[in-house]
Amino acid sequence: MKITWNKYFALPLLAGILGFSACNSDNDPASIDPIENADVATVQFKLAINPDKPQAVEPDQLMRLFVGERKPEHGVEELHLLGVMEDVVEGHLTFNNLKPQWYKFAFVCVPRNGNNMPLNLFTEEDPGEATCDMNRILLDYGPILKLGAGSEDFGDGRKLPQGDIYCKVVSLWLEKDTTAKEDVVLTRLNGQLKLDMGILVDQFEHRVDSIVLELTNLPTRMYITDNDKGEIKTTTQQTVCFKTIPYNQLQITESKRKHHILIANLLPCELNGKVHVYTEDEKGNRYDFHFPLRTDSDKIFRIKPNTRTILHFNGISSEYFDVKYAGYDDTKINVDDDGWNGWKSTTPISVH
Repeated sequence: MKITWNKYFALPLLAGILGFSACNSDNDPASIDPIENADVATVQFKLAINPDKPQAVEPDQLMRLFVGERKPEHGVEELHLLGVMEDVVEGHLTFNNLKPQWYKFAFVCVPRNGNNMPLNLFTEEDPGEATCDMNRILLDYGPILKLGAGSEDFGDGRKLPQGDIYCKVVSLWLEKDTTAKEDVVLTRLNGQLKLDMGILVDQFEHRVDSIVLELTNLPTRMYITDNDKGEIKTTTQQTVCFKTIPYNQLQITESKRKHHILIANLLPCELNGKVHVYTEDEKGNRYDFHFPLRTDSDKIFRIKPNTRTILHFNGISSEYFDVKYAGYDDTKINVDDDGWNGWKSTTPISVH
């Protein structure tokens, strides 16, 4: 089987579905041969939105499969990266001639950019280290955050850039002379923030020139593995700002005015920061109003996996924002449960 090399790691990619390539430190392509003894195992994966329509990904998405194993020469906390399948497009995968043992399979789906090319999201704890440890592989959400926020207003607004990340981690013991079958349903790991600032001409005395959402301690990277605990492990906190330019609704009749809404895809976290509202009067004087996301009441707003966090601006008051949590109303790839999963979410989040 021909092997090509992953540009993100010094690891061979799975060019087919017959076997796995070994982590090779000298960057020489490894040959894939069936194991010589008769003790072999097979695993079959089914990726589907529903059983009648097998489908792995949408055209604007890229799915990768990472495969790990335990090896005696590796540390207890290490997971040897056996191989990577670059672009999973089929709804069914079969791997034959595998050594009977324990494996961890991580299916990760990310957006492609406008040219139908994958965003450069896959990275390592130390970029460029060419790690053989699957537990050191991360997704860099920074390029998605840099695409900015979407907005809704009286005008057309701005469409929210694609930013959904889906993942499913499967741990399996494969036994000799058997075929394991697994239905894989990927779950959306990111959440979404909808900041509803209301009808701005009713909220502020002067014309609103721009709105900036400043988020501090925002996680920008996440690990692809879960330590077998179902954790979403995030890291690398940064300050990120999202800016929107509201439509000037001063000349619009009151009955036609609409709320100004900022929308952003974010990794799971507690929200910290503030909302800046910049206004300008008829004489050109500019004013900066800022409203913290956390007040003296210690009310904590959270971004949760596969959940919309909707903040409603209450105007200039002691409690600036009200919150509610809701499920997504659209389904892309293999979303397990697109209904309400707000307050009852039990997915633990680990921040490093």
